[in-house]
Amino acid sequence: MRFRVAWRDERGSAVAENAMTSVVIVAVFLLVCQFAYAAHVRSSLTMAAAEAARAGARVDGGVDAAQAKARDLLAEGGGRHAGVSAGSTSEAGVAVMRVDITAQVPVLGPFGVGLDLHTSGRAVIEDRGP
Repeated sequence: MRFRVAWRDERGSAVAENAMTSVVIVAVFLLVCQFAYAAHVRSSLTMAAAEAARAGARVDGGVDAAQAKARDLLAEGGGRHAGVSAGSTSEAGVAVMRVDITAQVPVLGPFGVGLDLHTSGRAVIEDRGP
């Protein structure tokens, strides 16, 4: 008789366990998706900064060409709200074009705020010749 009473007391516990573990599994899945999305956005921003720096470092390029290339690449990828700055500097005695991009990664879910990302690209400025 005691076995039946104990069995009846456990009735419905599988439903509660399933509901609780499902919430945890979904939360972990969304967290992994958010990290993957942030890594993708950072990779795209780094690529755009490097390409823009190379465009600005060409003989016929310049700061304006670097900024325009960065904005074009960001517009293609949907990153219209990114901040772009470019300038020529000297690193180790070599003239370098540097492009900095700052953007915000949106959160997939309704909670939290976006993550600010900053990346930069550099390219050696081509010699204008004699």
